[in-house]
Amino acid sequence: MSVLFRSSNRASAARVSRTARLIWTGLIWTGLTWTVLAWSSPSQAQRSYRVRQGDSLHRIAARFNTTVRDLLAENNLRSTTIRPGSRLRIPRRGRGGRRSNIHVVRKGETLSRVAARYRTTIGRLKRSNRLKSNHIWVSQRLRIPGRENPIRVRRAPLTEPQETARDFAKSLGLGSVKTAHWLLSKPPKPEWIAAARVPPDTRDDATSIAKKPEGSLSVVSPAEHEPPPAPTPGTFQLPLQIGHMLRGWGSGAGGYHLAVDIYAPPGTPVHASETGIVAYSGHGVSGYGWFVMLVHPSGHVTAYAHNRQNLVVAGERVERGQVIAKLGNTGLSAGPHLHFMLIFDGRHCDPAPLFRPKLRQKNGDAVKVDRAVWEAEAGKPPVRCLARSARPHPHRAALARQKARREKARRRRARARRQKR
Repeated sequence: MSVLFRSSNRASAARVSRTARLIWTGLIWTGLTWTVLAWSSPSQAQRSYRVRQGDSLHRIAARFNTTVRDLLAENNLRSTTIRPGSRLRIPRRGRGGRRSNIHVVRKGETLSRVAARYRTTIGRLKRSNRLKSNHIWVSQRLRIPGRENPIRVRRAPLTEPQETARDFAKSLGLGSVKTAHWLLSKPPKPEWIAAARVPPDTRDDATSIAKKPEGSLSVVSPAEHEPPPAPTPGTFQLPLQIGHMLRGWGSGAGGYHLAVDIYAPPGTPVHASETGIVAYSGHGVSGYGWFVMLVHPSGHVTAYAHNRQNLVVAGERVERGQVIAKLGNTGLSAGPHLHFMLIFDGRHCDPAPLFRPKLRQKNGDAVKVDRAVWEAEAGKPPVRCLARSARPHPHRAALARQKARREKARRRRARARRQKR
């Protein structure tokens, strides 16, 4: 009897053991299944994507709930051009789809490589993280300056005049990212200047651009109730009625900053500096965030970058002093400000002497510049003007030098191998 009792106990114990193993195996497989399903979600976990025919960075960014700037930084791309068949790394997103401003150091990374990846400087990285040296270690968390989450603005539906304006812009070839890049380095086309000269009331019904209806809402600041000064030909109205200058034309390393940065609180109305036509309104130009470009009857181009929200569409005709955007902190920006550019014949000019009224410093004093007037008959510009290529951005110059050093080292190694043979 004792032998039978022991054998029955061993059999029952074996059955319990097999049952426990089956239960644990099922739990493990269930956990793995849920893990695979979670990582298969395109919005959070998919880490790579193979580019298909007809894809663009804007379309891929919208599909994976990220931004074009994050895709460029994650894949070390210098332009938005991609080829079918190439594979892109999709950046991770934080909770709730928010972009993280923290970088976790990986093996082999240096502070200079991290700075180049996020298009910032080593000095700004050290100041943001209170680093005393360039030494970093694996798994260290670095705060990236200027990578605050962009303010996502829900677009209001276009009015009927804006729909007509957009169709008119398409007929002229305005409104695309290609147009914006053209105006940043080349003079505007004659038909664009001609469209800026024609008032909307004199156009025919097919291409007329009506003004904003009386019932529409607009952003009005207390300063707007004051009558603006009478416009002087050859000058430009100050785009912000409050605020102070942060950086002037020709500042920065090597004088690369060919624009004027003006600080004001977020949401401050941005005014058109002169009458003209909207050549571009969007956020497709890398680094500038929400961006507006105007072509004026004189052939000048003014640009307004890092906006919080654009209030005009391509093809609209705007008057001097009209509100066209709200000031913000989008794109490659370290804080809320307006990045204002004045472009003529493809060259970036200093707008400070042409502003009416003058720019103000933080203490309230006027910026000390000699006032100038841009006369149409003048052959030489009355202000400083330079091509964008004459003052390259320091990050691009550093990348070019690094590429030259690598090419020189590669040739030296090739020459050494040939000598050994």
